[in-house]
Order: sequence, then C-alpha cells, then structure tokens
Amino acid sequence: MLAVSLLQGPAFGLYWISAVTYASELAPDELRSTAQGLLAATTSLAGMSGAAVSGLLFDYIGPRRLFMVLGACCLAALFLLWAGRTAVHNPPYQA
Repeated sequence: MLAVSLLQGPAFGLYWISAVTYASELAPDELRSTAQGLLAATTSLAGMSGAAVSGLLFDYIGPRRLFMVLGACCLAALFLLWAGRTAVHNPPYQA
C-alpha cells in the first residue's frame, strides 16, 4: 500500500502540469491567466463537493457501488475530454 501511495505525488504533479498547459493552449493569449484561475477554482470546488457527495453515497449505497459510480464518472469525463478535443481540432465546415 505504501508503494502505491508514493505514486500520488508524481501523479498529481503530472496531472497539474498537463491541466495548466491544456488550459493555456485553449485560451486566447489575453485570457490565459483567467483560464488558469478558473481551472484552480473548479478543481478546488470539485474536490470539496466530491468529498461530501462521495461520503453520502458511501453511507447510502456502500463501497462497491460507490466504486462503480465513480468509475462511470471517470468514463464520462474521458468521453467529454475526447469529444471536446475532437470539436476543437476538427471545427465544423463553413462555406
């Protein structure tokens, strides 16, 4: 368990660098700092509300179903990321 816990630090570092870089790439030059601020605010709010909702779900549906629900949330987030990247890199044709 300790070996897995040691991976959390580097994993978070890679996640944060990637998220800030992606937000900077998507935002126009004059809004890059705003995009990074919104990323930080959204991440903090998601962490706070996610912990509260996960605790309630743990009490009501148990750990096994909570794991399944959170896995479905991860798949939905992956789909949204894919759909958003596809839309950004392949804009609709305009005549």
